[in-house]
Amino acid sequence: MNVKNMYAFYLSDSKKSLAVFYGIVVAVYMLFAITVISANGEDTINGMEISSLIFIFILGLNLFKSNFQFGLTNGVSRRTQFISFTAAAATLGVFMAAMDVIIEKLVNIFFSSSSLYLGIYGGRYSSFSAGLTLMDHIQMIAEQFLWCAFLYAAMAMLGFCINLIYYRSNTIMKYIVSVIPFIVVFVVEPYIERTTNGAFLHSISDFLSRAMGIGLTINPYIAMLSFFIGFGVLALCSYLLMRHAVIKQ
Repeated sequence: MNVKNMYAFYLSDSKKSLAVFYGIVVAVYMLFAITVISANGEDTINGMEISSLIFIFILGLNLFKSNFQFGLTNGVSRRTQFISFTAAAATLGVFMAAMDVIIEKLVNIFFSSSSLYLGIYGGRYSSFSAGLTLMDHIQMIAEQFLWCAFLYAAMAMLGFCINLIYYRSNTIMKYIVSVIPFIVVFVVEPYIERTTNGAFLHSISDFLSRAMGIGLTINPYIAMLSFFIGFGVLALCSYLLMRHAVIKQ
């Protein structure tokens, strides 16, 4: 198997999960529409991207072990598998971003729907006081699509990397890895906060705002760059973990 074959295998392994996920999404929207229409009311459904984020993260978690073992058994090198998954993660990110944007625009025909993207970066387009022109709408849709695509690809790689960390860890290390986030959040962070009199949390919040492009200016392209860098760092970590991984039961 070469990169192209393994890439197709990763995508094929995701088809059923994607079909089920978007089937549920469409069903939820239809149920919401029926409820609103029957109640003769007006309501809004928001943040479809949150469910997509959770889904692609879980998908990334589940695309490693069985496919890795299948690949090694059939003589596929670790490097080939890594390149194939990286390409698959980017493809899945683009596909899900396109689906989310299309579904949201179709839903807006029938009732009000607001995306997570507009909830964060809506102020970027409020400057068009005379109303959005056709080109403004195209720009907004294109930027929303790109933002979602970069974010989803990074989330898929995050899930893949976390699964690799657990796969490479022994039982004791798995417990340590699982406990570390709670220690950081509930012990280390409060201690640092008390020591720095709140300055630490403020600096972290300021850094995240700037990285998301909502600091001094509202710019989703800064967030896209952050997601791309995150994708690259996670991909590097995944490759280093994968280089000497062996088949485990």
